[in-house]
Amino acid sequence: MAGIEAISMILPSITSGTIFAPRRANKGAESNNALVAAMNFGIAGGQIGNVFRGVAGVAKASTGDIAAKIVELDNKIINASDKLSKADKIANGMLKAGSFTMRNINPAIGATELVKALFAKDKTDAALTGGCAFGSMLLGEYGVKNLFGLAKTSYKNGVYTVTPRTALYKKLDCYPVVKEQLKAIADYLVTKHIVSEKVIKHVPPIAKGVLFALGSIFSYAGGRKIGKALSNKYKEIKGETPLNNQENREAA
Repeated sequence: MAGIEAISMILPSITSGTIFAPRRANKGAESNNALVAAMNFGIAGGQIGNVFRGVAGVAKASTGDIAAKIVELDNKIINASDKLSKADKIANGMLKAGSFTMRNINPAIGATELVKALFAKDKTDAALTGGCAFGSMLLGEYGVKNLFGLAKTSYKNGVYTVTPRTALYKKLDCYPVVKEQLKAIADYLVTKHIVSEKVIKHVPPIAKGVLFALGSIFSYAGGRKIGKALSNKYKEIKGETPLNNQENREAA
């Protein structure tokens, strides 16, 4: 795979990861529960790890001094991790936990929502809001992935694999017209030396990554609102007074 093709396929994942990781770390910092905080920080670490893994994956398919340095750094990290895991059982356990989290970000997020519900003052409210938010997030991410044809990525036995996915938007009737308009804009920007051709080539995958992150964030927020409405309705039926968001700020 040529370097530019590898970059185009993996950039959405790298872009979304750089958006998700600080948000997740912030949730960890704001949490009032040590376990929930630790889980959030662990997820943030996994997201950062996946971003670097993506960068390293692109570097291995590319050429140039920067790519070579990234590959060299990746190899050093892998070797250091291997030595540390063999020398210390606790470190070995932590590295395995970190590796598991990197491969299972969404399940880890789901587990965090479950723990938040277990420690919440109003467990019913937390379970409904958290469950609906998580479920809505998964649906939103699935939809965006298929709509924009975001590549599937996997990492096993030291091999980083990127599998293409067909974008549904290409099947829309308006796609040919929009494509021509965007190409005209891109050609104009390059001709006027406003941006370089290399930058233009990176814009679509970065935009897809941003849209994926926004789709995930808004789906999660929308799911929470649906869950909150269901919780309030449940309380109303049972004749209970629901706690407000501040009162039910868990333990989360």
